[in-house]
Amino acid sequence: ENNNFLLSEAKTKGIYLREHLSKLKEKFPKIVKEIRGKGLITGLEFQDLSDYGPLFRYAGRQGFISLLVTSYILKHHRIRVLAPLTTLFKGNPGKKRESVLRIQPSVFITNEEIDKLVDALDETFNIIDSNN
Repeated sequence: ENNNFLLSEAKTKGIYLREHLSKLKEKFPKIVKEIRGKGLITGLEFQDLSDYGPLFRYAGRQGFISLLVTSYILKHHRIRVLAPLTTLFKGNPGKKRESVLRIQPSVFITNEEIDKLVDALDETFNIIDSNN
């Protein structure tokens, strides 16, 4: 019975998370390429940021924009999300690399905590967007 509760919570909260992240995708289509996931495991893939200034364009193309975003969110909002380092080591030096923000919260996360994450991402994307 406990497993059914946990699975139901993960599904419900995952849907809530992806719905709110999708609103960010609509608001920032030049920054957010795709939202995907299952349950509470969610990925936010970034565009290559080719329309932005040199720093963000380079970060977007080389796959480390997720590192910049996660660092900002941790420092300014005390929220920890994952920026997989594997994107930096996939080869293809000088070529475009996919950059994904991996979000894997506990099943006990609240909707209020999800809202804080989405607000922090919104603030971060506004900073990126104002620098194009």
